Amino acid sequence: MAELEQGLPIFEAQERPLAMSAEIQYNRAVQNGEATFVRPVFTSGPNQQSLTTRIRMAEIEFSRLAYHTLSVVVPHRFGLYPADKTLERYYRDHGQHSSIPEGYILAAEVDVIPHDEARVPKIRPYFIWQGMKHYKRAAGRLADVRSTQFVQDNMTGLWTLIDIEPRLQG
Repeated sequence: MAELEQGLPIFEAQERPLAMSAEIQYNRAVQNGEATFVRPVFTSGPNQQSLTTRIRMAEIEFSRLAYHTLSVVVPHRFGLYPADKTLERYYRDHGQHSSIPEGYILAAEVDVIPHDEARVPKIRPYFIWQGMKHYKRAAGRLADVRSTQFVQDNMTGLWTLIDIEPRLQG
């Protein structure tokens, strides 16, 4: 696996193009029995931050949110993904960091967390809701925090934060 000057690995292009929806990517991985999948991720935050700093700060925020919500963070690693012009333009138009080289988008390789698939969303426990409130009151910087970003792992019973996008406020 190659690396660019940002220090991030370059993921190999997938047989199927990446979908803009992490949910679609996740469902494909489950159907194919894969243990991990590569998904595109949005990034936002102060423009003066380097991409490496933004990712490091986001990792700290994921841990803080997990602490407050009594959950764990899905195992993952960030990298760059070779993108076609349409996908790259979409992410650049929606705040992709300027240091990501042309022809790439920010992506993450994420573990598949086995959880109940249901058309009716599973109600999150009270400690998730309370934890999100505490996280926000403690000046949490993640820009996009919702209860639907947590799933319960069927194997461990732990609630897991699965939305690992480095989107930070101011």
